[in-house]
Amino acid sequence: MKTPSPSRRILLLTLTYLMLLPLVSLSAQPADEQAQTNFERWFVLLIQGERAGYVHTVETTLPNGNIQTSSETKIKIARGPAVVAIAMSQTTTETSAGKPVESITSADLGQATLYSKYVFNEKDVTQITRQLGREVSKTFPLPDTDALAPAAAARFIEAQMQEGANNIKLKTIDTSLNLTTITLEMNRGEKTTAEVFGRTVPATLWRSTVSSIPGTTIHDYIDDTGRTLRTTLAMIPGMEMDMIAADKDLALSPLDTPQMLSLMLLKPAPGSAPVPTDKPTTSAVFEVTFKKRPENTGLNIDLPSTGSQRVIWGDDHTARIITNLNTPNSPTHDLPTEEHLAGSSMVQHADPAIHQLVIEALGENIIHKDTDQETSPPYLTTLSKPEQAERFRKFVNNFITEKNLSVGLATASEIAQTKEGDCTEHATLLAAMLRVQGIPSRTVSGLMYVPNFQNNKNIFGYHMWTQAFLPSTEGAYWVDLDPSMSEPAFDATHIALTISSLDDQSFTNDIVRLTPIMGRIQIKVIAVE
Repeated sequence: MKTPSPSRRILLLTLTYLMLLPLVSLSAQPADEQAQTNFERWFVLLIQGERAGYVHTVETTLPNGNIQTSSETKIKIARGPAVVAIAMSQTTTETSAGKPVESITSADLGQATLYSKYVFNEKDVTQITRQLGREVSKTFPLPDTDALAPAAAARFIEAQMQEGANNIKLKTIDTSLNLTTITLEMNRGEKTTAEVFGRTVPATLWRSTVSSIPGTTIHDYIDDTGRTLRTTLAMIPGMEMDMIAADKDLALSPLDTPQMLSLMLLKPAPGSAPVPTDKPTTSAVFEVTFKKRPENTGLNIDLPSTGSQRVIWGDDHTARIITNLNTPNSPTHDLPTEEHLAGSSMVQHADPAIHQLVIEALGENIIHKDTDQETSPPYLTTLSKPEQAERFRKFVNNFITEKNLSVGLATASEIAQTKEGDCTEHATLLAAMLRVQGIPSRTVSGLMYVPNFQNNKNIFGYHMWTQAFLPSTEGAYWVDLDPSMSEPAFDATHIALTISSLDDQSFTNDIVRLTPIMGRIQIKVIAVE
C-alpha cells in the first residue's frame, strides 16, 4: 500500500484560500495614473513553523482599463523520503466596473501542468483545459450575479475597512481548482501585534471564514493601511499554516521542506484486536471516534455506507463500521449518475492514450478491432464487465512501475504517460479506464491497515481506491477495487471516509469532506477475519 493523497488534497484546498490573498492585501496608497502595477506583495508560507513555499500576488491595470489580478503559490513538502512540489497560479481579468472577462489558471501537481482558461460570456462561461497537448472545452452556467471578481472584491473590502465596518461579508469568483463562488466573511477583532520575521508590528486581528473550508477560522493580522501582515490557519490538527509578509528575496530563499508523513499515519486505539496478516481478510468491525474541534463542536461528518461498508452511528462522534466483502450494500439510494461516466480534468477518458491502455488490457479478448471500433469505445469483448474491471485493476497495478510518493496529484492522462504515482494515481487511472468501457466509476478516500510502512508498524494509512458499478446475479452494486494491491482485489481493512466522482464542479466539495476527519479520528479494531 502506498500512503496517499488526502494530505495533498487538503493542501490543495488550502491553496484555494491562498488564491484569495489579494482580497485582503491591498494598501490604501493610490497608484500613479501612468503606472501599470497597482500593488505587488510577497508572502512566505510556513507549515508548522518550517518554510514550505511562497505566495506572490500582483494587481495591474491594463492599457484598455481592465484590471488584472494574479496570484502564484509554490509549496514543497516531504512525505517520508519523497518530496512533493505543488505550484498553482491564477490570473483573472475584469473590467473597471468589476465584470469578469477571463481567468487563466495553471496547476502543476505532478509531471505535467494542467492549464485552464475560463471565458465569461454574456450567458455562460466557457472552460478550456489543456494538458499534454490535449485540449477540452466545456460550458458552465454563469456564477452568482452578486459574486465579485477579485479586484472588485478587494476594493469592497478596503472600503468597508476604511468605513470602520466590524463585519464584512461578500461572495467572490474563484477558479483556482474549478469555477465556483466562495463566500468570505470577516469579523473585526482586537487591536494586537503581529510577529513578522523578528519585527513586532501593530495590527488588527480579523477572524475570517471561507465557505470552501467550513469549520476553519482564519486569523488575518492587518495593519492600518489594509495590508495583510500575517495569516494563520489550521485546517487539520498538526498542519498549521502561516503566511507572513516578506520581500521577494526572503520569499524566494531556500525552503525547509516540512515533513508531512506523520499526518498520514494512525495507530490503532489501545485495546484493539490484532489484524491477521497471513491471509486475506473478508470481514471486519471497527469503532471510530472523532475528537471535537476546539472552536466548533459540530463536525458535520457523514461516513458513507457504500460498497461492502456499513456505518452505524452511536452518537455524533462515535460510529461502528462493519465491512463484509460477501454482502455488498444495496445501492437503492446510491445509483450511478452521468458524472460517474463523464470526463473531467482529472479523468480524461476520451484521451487516445487511455484508450490504448484499455486495448492493451483487453488484449485478445477484443472481438471487434477494426479502425472505426478503436476510435469509438466501448470496445466489444468476450469479457463480462466484472471480468473487465478486474483485468483493468491488475493492468493498472503492473502499468504504474514507479510506485512512489513524490507525485502531487496527477490526472489520468498524465499517469498514462509517466507510469508514476502512489495509490491516488492508481485509483484515478483505473476510474478512467472503466469509464472508457461504459462502466460507472468513482474513487474512495479512506484508511487502510498496513503491518509495515516505512518503519512504522501496525498502522492505518490514508489511502485511495476505486469503485466500479458492476452487475451480478443478484443485481448491480458498487464494488471496491484496489489497484495498488497485487492480490487480492480488496480486503476488509479498508475504511471509506469520502467518495468522489472526480467531477470538476464537485472536486472541491469532495476535499472539504475530509477536513473535519483528518487529525481527529481514532480507530479501535473490534474484530477482523
